[in-house]
Amino acid sequence: MNETYILIAAHEPAHADVLHIAAATGHEVVETTDPLEIRRHYRRAFAVLIDAECAECVADQPRRPRVFVVAPDPGPPDYQRALALHAEAACTVPSMSYDIVEALSATPARPSATGEVIGMLGACGGAGSSTLACALALSSSSPSLLVDAVPFSGGLDLLLGAEEQEGKRWADVHVEGHVPAAELRAALPHVADTAILTCDRGGVAPAPSVEDIVAIIECHRSDSSGALTVVDLPAWGDTARQLVGALDRVYLVVPAEVRAVAAGTAISRAVRTELGVVVRYRQWSGLSAHEVENLVKLPVVAEIPHVRGLAKTVETRGMRTVPRQLKAVAERLEGFRRG
Repeated sequence: MNETYILIAAHEPAHADVLHIAAATGHEVVETTDPLEIRRHYRRAFAVLIDAECAECVADQPRRPRVFVVAPDPGPPDYQRALALHAEAACTVPSMSYDIVEALSATPARPSATGEVIGMLGACGGAGSSTLACALALSSSSPSLLVDAVPFSGGLDLLLGAEEQEGKRWADVHVEGHVPAAELRAALPHVADTAILTCDRGGVAPAPSVEDIVAIIECHRSDSSGALTVVDLPAWGDTARQLVGALDRVYLVVPAEVRAVAAGTAISRAVRTELGVVVRYRQWSGLSAHEVENLVKLPVVAEIPHVRGLAKTVETRGMRTVPRQLKAVAERLEGFRRG
């Protein structure tokens, strides 16, 4: 974790005591009991002080350090919830307040990171989320890392025509302790200023775990230069559900077609994270962006027109440069990032 604030997600009567604990550490505080906000800050905060009720909304999140499940005296605290979150401790407050302060004071916080992590999620197979992920990473105005989180995807290096580039793939990468983001990027294959972390087609290594992917995300997020991480997410399911909590923003790519919109609508109801919709038009698309927005019940933030010849380009030589139409979409999303 790279942010220096403490997330407090607790109801009264524990809330006041937890607030005093955070104040004693000298850290800034973010207070919320809103599930969306809790999930947004859960991965980023230096530490989390959370009650059992609020902890329900992060039960599917990857393990992280410095989580304390709190309950008001006389207790008992919810040990089951603490075990499920792999919490550092389950504590009653105020009787155990000193123990929490001591534990938090023993670990200095790193300076706040400036890197951002964006995920691309397809509403259905062939939606174009992988292509848009590549376009956003290649078009970034800052150093970027493209993370292939799709098991047995065939490799984003193939999509970019970089399969012959030397560098480590998922089977070769092990993040332990603090690894500088620039060092991570240098070890990976590149297209221009974009580093690519994807699978190795020549081996039998298992797909990366959620913990592996999150470790890479956190490593690159720590880059003080404002580096961008773009994650190509797998189809909606347990892995994607866990990963979205580690991201700053997620875009759902929805083809303007009836079945794709139906799938996107189902995903929008299941995702407990704010989403922006990117509508993709194909030659046979029959819906408008307005119709997609009304059906999915999420804001459309960008539209991808049909890019003539792109499929053949990807098949024959890879997308080494971003087509004008895709670049315009990527720049629009980059503008949201800067804003």
